Amino acid sequence: MRSLREKLLLSYALLLLGVLGGAGWSIYYFGVLGQSVRLILQNNYRSVLDAQRMKEALERQDSAMLFYIAGDASRAVQQYEANRQQFAMHFADATGNITETGESDVVRDIGLQFAAYSQRAQVFLRDPALTTDGRRRLYFSELEPAFLGIKSRCDDLLQLNQEAMVRAQHRAEQQAAGARRAAVLVALGLLVVGAIYAVNLSRALVAPLQHLAVAAERIGEGNLDTRIDVRTGDEVETLATAFNSMVDRLRAYRDREAARLQVAEEKSDAVLNSLYEPVIVTGAQGEVIGFNRSAATLLNSAATWMNHPVEVIGIPAVATAVREAIEKRSPMVPEAERGLARIPVDRAERFYRVRTAPVVQQTGTVIGTVTVLEDMTRLRQLDRMKDDFISVASHELRTPLTSMQLAVQLLAEGAGGALSETQDRLVRIAVGDAQRLERLTKDLLDLTRLDAGTAIPAPHPVRACDIVENALEPLRPVAEEKAISLSADVDPGLPPVLGNTEHLSRVVTNLVDNALRHTPPGGRVEVTARAMDHAMEFTVADNGAGIPPEYLPHLFERFVQIPGASSGGAGLGLSIARKIVDAHRGTIGVESTVGAGSRFRFTIPLAETPSSSAAPATAEGGTP
Repeated sequence: MRSLREKLLLSYALLLLGVLGGAGWSIYYFGVLGQSVRLILQNNYRSVLDAQRMKEALERQDSAMLFYIAGDASRAVQQYEANRQQFAMHFADATGNITETGESDVVRDIGLQFAAYSQRAQVFLRDPALTTDGRRRLYFSELEPAFLGIKSRCDDLLQLNQEAMVRAQHRAEQQAAGARRAAVLVALGLLVVGAIYAVNLSRALVAPLQHLAVAAERIGEGNLDTRIDVRTGDEVETLATAFNSMVDRLRAYRDREAARLQVAEEKSDAVLNSLYEPVIVTGAQGEVIGFNRSAATLLNSAATWMNHPVEVIGIPAVATAVREAIEKRSPMVPEAERGLARIPVDRAERFYRVRTAPVVQQTGTVIGTVTVLEDMTRLRQLDRMKDDFISVASHELRTPLTSMQLAVQLLAEGAGGALSETQDRLVRIAVGDAQRLERLTKDLLDLTRLDAGTAIPAPHPVRACDIVENALEPLRPVAEEKAISLSADVDPGLPPVLGNTEHLSRVVTNLVDNALRHTPPGGRVEVTARAMDHAMEFTVADNGAGIPPEYLPHLFERFVQIPGASSGGAGLGLSIARKIVDAHRGTIGVESTVGAGSRFRFTIPLAETPSSSAAPATAEGGTP
C-alpha cells in the first residue's frame, strides 16, 4: 500500500528514466557520428594532405632543375635536397596510411617512379661531364616527363582519398538522418507514453479527489446521508475516512438539534396556544409564519395567512405596527386610537390594543416580529360609559352652573345690597370657582364631542401665523403678569395647512398655557412653525422644570397631573390637544429634560398634499 507521496515519486522516477533513456540513446548516436567523422579525418584526410604536400615538394624539385639550367646551381641543389626529403617524409606517411582499395598500388607506383626520377636528378645535378645543353635535353626528355608522371599519380592518390571522403560523408549524412528519425521517433514515443502515463496517473489521483469534492458539495447542501467510498490506499483514503467520520458526527448532531428544535417548537406552540390574547408571528419580510389558537379562533381565515404578507390579515393597525417595528427595530405600541384595532366578532365589535415587538439577533438583524392583540373591549365599554356619564353630567350641570354664576356675579356687583368685606371676599372666591367649574364643564363636553368625532367642522386652508396669533393673544397678559418671555417665530409666507383655525389655535393655547404654568418667572416660552415635506410642524418650547421620564408616555392621557407641578388645570388640556391633532390626521409628541425644559411638537398636513382633499375622520384601527 503506497502513500500518495510514494506514488508521485514513482511516477516522477519513471518519467525521469524515460528522459534518461532518450538522452542515452541520443548520446550513443552522437558517438557513432563522431566516430564516423574521426575515421574520415584519420583515414582519408591524412592521405589527402600527404598527396598535396608530395605534389608541392615534387613541384619545388622540378623548379630546382630549372634554376640549375638557369645557372643558379647552388640554389638548385639546396632546394632539390630539401624538397626531396619532404617528399620522402610524406611518401612514408602515405605508405603507412593505406585505407582504400587500390591505394597501395598507387603509392607503390609513386615510389617506383620517384626512385627513377631521383636517379636521373642525381645525374642531372652531379655529372660534371654534362654541358648546359646536355642538361636541358636531359630535363625535357626525361626529368619533366617523369615529374609529370609522378604528379599525375599523386593526383590519383588525392582523388582516390577525396572520393573516399565523399563516400564517408554520405554515410555520415545517412547515419545522421537515421539518427534524427530515430530521435524523433523516440521523442514521440516518449511523449505518447508520457502523455498516456500522465493521463492515467492524473485520473488515478484526481478521480478520488473529484469524488470527494462531489460528496463534500452534497454534504454542504445538507445531504448528510452521503458516504465517500475511496479505496486508494493513500492519504486520499485517509481523508475520505476522516470525512465520513465527520459526516457521521454532523448527522448525529443534526438529529440531536432536530429533536431539540422539535421539542422547543412544541414548547413554543404550547406557550403561544396557552396565551389568552391572540398572537401573530411574522418573518423578517413581514410574512406571517405563525399564530396561536386564540388568533385562529378570532380570525376565521387564519389558516390561509401562512407565508403571505401581514396585510392579508385585513387589520391595518397590525400591518402598520409590524412594518414600523421591522423598520425601526423597536417595539411599537401606538397610542390612543392609533393602536386600537376594531374586529367584528359574533355581530359585535371588539377592540384590541396592538402591541408589536421585533425579534432582533445579537448582530442587530431583525428576523421577525411578535404581535399581541390585547382585548380592550371591556375597558373601551367602561370608557364609553364614563364618557356618557361625563357628557350627561356636564350637560346637566351647565344650566344650574349658569344660574349660580349669574347669581354670584349679581351679588358681587351689589345687586343684593352692599356687602361687607368678608362677604365680598367670599363672593369673589365663589365667582372664581364657578368660572373654573365652567371651564372644566366646557373641556369635558369638548372632549366628549371630540371622542364622538362631531367637534371638528369641515377643514379649510389656514395660515400658520393666524393659528399662532389667535392662540397667543389672550395669553400675553398672563405671560406679562408672570414675567415670562412669550415669543413666536412664524413666517407669514409659510404654506397653509388644512384644518380649523379655532381648534388648531386651541391646541397651541393649551400647549402654551401648560408651558406658562410650569415655567418660573424670568423664563421663556417660544412658539415656532416650519414646513416639512407634506406637513407643518408647530413647536412650543420652554425652559421650565421639565417632565420626569416616567410620565412622558402617559402625558396626553386624561386627568394626568405630575406630582409637585404647579396646579391650575384638571389634566384635560393635553388630552384635548391630542384629540384635535388626531382629528386633523396629524401627530403630537414631547421631548423633555428635567431641569432644562420641555419641547412639544405637533404636525398638521399641508393644504397642498394629496391626502388633504379628504376630510378628517377616524379610520379603522384607530388611525385618523
